[in-house]
Amino acid sequence: MPESSQGIRGIRANPQDSTSFTTAEENWVIAEAAAGRFRVDTFTGDGVTTAFTLTQTYASYVIGAEGGRVLDEGDDFTASGTTLTLTYAAPSGSRILIVYRSST
Repeated sequence: MPESSQGIRGIRANPQDSTSFTTAEENWVIAEAAAGRFRVDTFTGDGVTTAFTLTQTYASYVIGAEGGRVLDEGDDFTASGTTLTLTYAAPSGSRILIVYRSST
């Protein structure tokens, strides 16, 4: 990744600089979630489903990735309450990673 896009600990300041999370970024997010700062939910696409149930109530700040591609909130998905809705059906077998702050 270009140096200009790197933030703290090598995490991109602008996650849309690339098409996927780096291993360091994914590990950082998981570590932050373990500390209680974020919730992390994963789903698997089936080519049909567009709505997924989050484990906690969404409060703010969502990062999403599907099949190694960073998703854009609004264009690719919306989140409200405990529902995450993709604007398309993710291909069968693709991994969906959602990171968000919860209200609980």
